[in-house]
Amino acid sequence: MLVNRHRSLPRRATVRARRLRAGGAGGERVPPPGTEERMVVWQALGRLSDAQRAVLVLRFWEDLSEAEVCRLLGLPAGTVKSHTRRGLARLRQDLASQSGWADAFEVAR
Repeated sequence: MLVNRHRSLPRRATVRARRLRAGGAGGERVPPPGTEERMVVWQALGRLSDAQRAVLVLRFWEDLSEAEVCRLLGLPAGTVKSHTRRGLARLRQDLASQSGWADAFEVAR
């Protein structure tokens, strides 16, 4: 069972990356279950470009390494790093501009 789980992780990540690139299943984006904060972050992710969103979700939501993200998305390492940096900057700006998030964001940073 452990071997099957290990083998299926890259396959699932590839499928998720393709869905993110295609704009989600059926055009709808379903937020992951969780708290209000997760919902707000998920909505903010939806306002990023497709490439930035795909990289950030794979890097931080799926906890993949840069090398794995490069391989899954077929992008060079520098591009993945740029998308990560620019996506995080835009996400910070977006979340900090929302009421009630500015103070919480500064602490988490």
